Amino acid sequence: MLMEISFGGMLFSPLALYIPLALLFTVLFRWALHRVNMRFQLWHTAYWNEAWLDISLFIIFLALTIAVTGRY
Repeated sequence: MLMEISFGGMLFSPLALYIPLALLFTVLFRWALHRVNMRFQLWHTAYWNEAWLDISLFIIFLALTIAVTGRY
């Protein structure tokens, strides 16, 4: 179960930490994919829609962030 994080006497949801972290990982991964795309022009045909890919990557990185911290 996710437990609240106490900071300055206020309780915050741990998702307030995990969501920006997962978003950062998603942006870095997408940047790396675009760098690969500059070298190999066939990458853009491997997936259907970039928006669905972005959402999927964000959910995967959010799940990995929660699993790695062990607070699930």
